[in-house]
Amino acid sequence: MKTILPISIATLFLFAPTFHYIQGLAPSKNAPDVPFHTPAYTTGKSLPRHITSSLTVGPEDGVILVHTVVTVDTGATLSIKPGTTVAVSEYGGLQVLGTLNASGAETTPIVFISNELNESNRNWNGILFENTGKGIVKHTIFHHASPALSCSSPGNVTLDSNTSLFGNLDLWGSC
Repeated sequence: MKTILPISIATLFLFAPTFHYIQGLAPSKNAPDVPFHTPAYTTGKSLPRHITSSLTVGPEDGVILVHTVVTVDTGATLSIKPGTTVAVSEYGGLQVLGTLNASGAETTPIVFISNELNESNRNWNGILFENTGKGIVKHTIFHHASPALSCSSPGNVTLDSNTSLFGNLDLWGSC
């Protein structure tokens, strides 16, 4: 029995430098315990993966949910009314081949936010206007989008009074 105790103490001292590291892996008592991929919003109106005709959404629909990359097809129009909140899942976004009319107002902007509670997952792809895409993005606020807006062709998109927060890049391309 006497030999077990010294070996146990020696083993304890051998692994003591790793205790600080192991303790660092445990969640902090001060940090919120939010699992990865936890949506902030689970109810509202979900946009379909492909918008093939005219679709208008607004605050009366609740939070607009974007679960993946949603494509506004050529010939289709997505209109977003002032005061609408659009919550986008990680790596989701809007790809515009047709028309996007996101015209908020100064007092009731359109807000695009990440639909992730966990700060590590709050990145999404923003809005990409392809060569055939056109539209208006006015009085909008983008949270965690990188880039917030991308344009493949100059002159097809009108931008006015937009704000980008917490993203890596506001504009990309010829917007």
